[in-house]
Amino acid sequence: MDGHTRAAVTNAQEITSVVSDIVLEHAACRPSNTTKQYAPKQPEFKEWCATKNYDDGCLVYEGKLVTFLKTHIIPRGNKRQKDQNGNGRSLSIASVEACTKAAIDLNKL
Repeated sequence: MDGHTRAAVTNAQEITSVVSDIVLEHAACRPSNTTKQYAPKQPEFKEWCATKNYDDGCLVYEGKLVTFLKTHIIPRGNKRQKDQNGNGRSLSIASVEACTKAAIDLNKL
């Protein structure tokens, strides 16, 4: 390995280490109720992205998030409250916003 490549590898390792530390510190400072609210919603978005085989993985951006909400979350309805036919009741705006915030949080520090 030449000097330039070695420096690039060292720099990449340092950046990865620093970013990991910051993400862990951010998670430790988060209110516990926020973590509880986001915990079931974030894996659902990640799984949906995996089934869609997006090249960018679960990177969140407007078009992808709106598609997730429109094709997966809103039609499904409320998972806990069912109507007489066993279908999920319509979601409130607050529930849709909660899913949105949880997905957006995946890309925040």
